[in-house]
Amino acid sequence: MYKFFAEEQGTAAIEYALLISLIGMAVAGGLQALGGNVFDTLSTVAEVLSSIQFQDDTLKRK
Repeated sequence: MYKFFAEEQGTAAIEYALLISLIGMAVAGGLQALGGNVFDTLSTVAEVLSSIQFQDDTLKRK
């Protein structure tokens, strides 16, 4: 029984897996919290870009 608890080969992999899962949860939570704001900002940028009208003179090269 002591040998089972003293062996530390798999602990590093478990620690890395827990760390990666915590980072993933933090990223998912941040994206969920900011998702609406990012979507609204990109929609506003798309509206502004679509409303810009270029004059024919600026597009023609002589």
